[in-house]
Amino acid sequence: MCECFLINTDIVDTIIGDMLWDPEDVSGETHANMLRPFQYFADATEELEEGEKVEIVIKNKVQFYLAIGYLKASCSFRQASRVMTTTKETTGLAAIGSCKDTTIAKYARFALAINLQKISHLLKRSMDVCGCVGHVHSFRNVVP
Repeated sequence: MCECFLINTDIVDTIIGDMLWDPEDVSGETHANMLRPFQYFADATEELEEGEKVEIVIKNKVQFYLAIGYLKASCSFRQASRVMTTTKETTGLAAIGSCKDTTIAKYARFALAINLQKISHLLKRSMDVCGCVGHVHSFRNVVP
């Protein structure tokens, strides 16, 4: 069973697509391959919030959450891939599947995008709740 997440295009394009790359490498094939798993919607439907035009589809949830757990435990992408294989062999769970270090790197980008989207929603909600949306300009002089 798949799990899907909607992500704001600014998060994918600006933070993941540009900020995490050397500007000289942005036009390269590796950069294009890195962005390929992010599925862009041509037209936003009424169900999507403004700017949410990218979908992340997690096809193997068990593998995704195990990989993120291994990364949280300070494994490198290559180490997480090897630990994933060991976990599969030890437990006999074929559902875990196998994955390369490039898949682990993709999962790390997915997790980053998902968490940044959650932070974006929290900030937007807190601004709406406190009524600060129209008053953000009054906070400009707080930090010198």
